[in-house]
Amino acid sequence: MHQFYMHNKGMHVMCTTRKMDTTEKPYYTPEELHRSGQLPCGITAIYKHLRAGTIPSIRVGRKFMIPKAALQKWLETCGGATALQ
Repeated sequence: MHQFYMHNKGMHVMCTTRKMDTTEKPYYTPEELHRSGQLPCGITAIYKHLRAGTIPSIRVGRKFMIPKAALQKWLETCGGATALQ
């Protein structure tokens, strides 16, 4: 954690920053999944299959999270490409 002082409109304000966590997340966002190239389809098709439940995912509010372990198992058992046709 780093602390520094900022000068803002005649006042000194102490700010604290935290180092960014560099550990890998256990899930993909739909955009990360698309960029990874693991599925032979575009981002629109990924969202379509997420809404249909074809691709394993967890929905938090309006956001989809695709667990990496579940995706890997799904790709091994279903074949991904054949399941998306």
